[in-house]
Amino acid sequence: MPRTSPLTSTRKTLIDFAFLAAAVAAVTMAVTVNGQPRWVTLVVFSLPAVASANTALRPWDADADVSLVLFLAMAALGFLGADGNEGAIATTIAISLCDALTWDTFRRRRWHAVAINIGATTLSAGGAASTYLLLLQLDVLQVIAMGASVVAYASINICTLLFSVYLDREIPVKVLWSDIRPTIPNYFATGIIGLLVGVLAVTIGPAVIVFSIILFAISRWTFTTFLRLRSTQGAVLRVFVRLIEAKDAYTAGHTERVAVFARCIGEELGLPPERIDRLHRAALMHDVGKLAVPSRLLNKPGRLTPEEWDVMKRHNTVGVGILGRIDFLRETAVTASDKHGHYNAPGHDTPPDLVFEAHIVAVADAFDAMTSTRSYRQALDQSVAFAELRKHSGTQFNPECAEALIAAIERRGERYGAGHETDIHEFAVPPPIVGVGSAGLGDLASGATAGVSSTSDGEA
Repeated sequence: MPRTSPLTSTRKTLIDFAFLAAAVAAVTMAVTVNGQPRWVTLVVFSLPAVASANTALRPWDADADVSLVLFLAMAALGFLGADGNEGAIATTIAISLCDALTWDTFRRRRWHAVAINIGATTLSAGGAASTYLLLLQLDVLQVIAMGASVVAYASINICTLLFSVYLDREIPVKVLWSDIRPTIPNYFATGIIGLLVGVLAVTIGPAVIVFSIILFAISRWTFTTFLRLRSTQGAVLRVFVRLIEAKDAYTAGHTERVAVFARCIGEELGLPPERIDRLHRAALMHDVGKLAVPSRLLNKPGRLTPEEWDVMKRHNTVGVGILGRIDFLRETAVTASDKHGHYNAPGHDTPPDLVFEAHIVAVADAFDAMTSTRSYRQALDQSVAFAELRKHSGTQFNPECAEALIAAIERRGERYGAGHETDIHEFAVPPPIVGVGSAGLGDLASGATAGVSSTSDGEA
């Protein structure tokens, strides 16, 4: 393993010191202003908090764990907030720290992560509790105080984590934000419900808290089962991708890039998460039928013969057949099919949303085909690919999908194609700068009009 440079080590030490110092200062201020923790409440709420933190769930589309510690901390805040407020801030902070001090972090000796989590959690919980109590003292409506408290917690927690990880790893903020964003609903759902349960416990009795914890435990078990199912489905997708990679390393990289472009189009068009998830799966599987195509045809540098082209075309039928036999991939068979990817292809009785998703995959597939090096020619420039997508919009490509991909790439300032390839595949015969096959090739070089039939490798 590469050693950490002295500069990186020093920077991490400074970050750790800053976060721990901020945590100590926040706790000291909380105790000075609001009193020491309410020890009975702390013990009662900390026990389930520790159990939850050490069995945290991770949503399939996030890099951050989700536990019920925030719910328990906010429930304690709501419970103590109506009881003179003494020690409410320190108690909320202490319960929240259960999320930072987990067995896994100590077992793996992730001291840097521990320091950052302690600081971020302390500041977030302290800010949320202080906001809630202050607004109650100002006779603000309790529901507004609840909302403001959760907003304070989420804002401080997200900002401190973004700041610390950016300093630590120098990862672009937009990338970090994409990892954290899926967990935002958890802040508001568990935070506000926790406060509400704590307030109700004051008037109805502590049994409300016990009942809520049991209810959350059942919900958690249900969600765990769901995540295991999703994990199994993800494993199936990975197996297919690995099989494709074993068959042809280039095709595997291509399918993963197409999935990224398809997701970009879906997000640009504002599709709901469930459709984007289905779209991503279909894009990953759109070339699965090539498992039945001989490698010599996939990597042939020249024009395919009519007989070879007949064999190549079968990959679509094979792919649809494979996907149609797997329950959770059955719907993706339509989206992954070349039959529905062409904009002018008849839809028959196929659901319009699936046909539209097939149009998205077709655009993503064509763009990657044009901007990556293939056996029959080197990658085209991104501007050429954009021009070809627009040129054939309304005939081969869905205009809305083509413009969405172009807009997404331009808005993000990304570059693909000649001179910007990151996944360079070694071919037995070096591909020519221009040649036969899909979009652009020799036809573009000669100024003639070319078709953009780029959805299959080696097209004539």
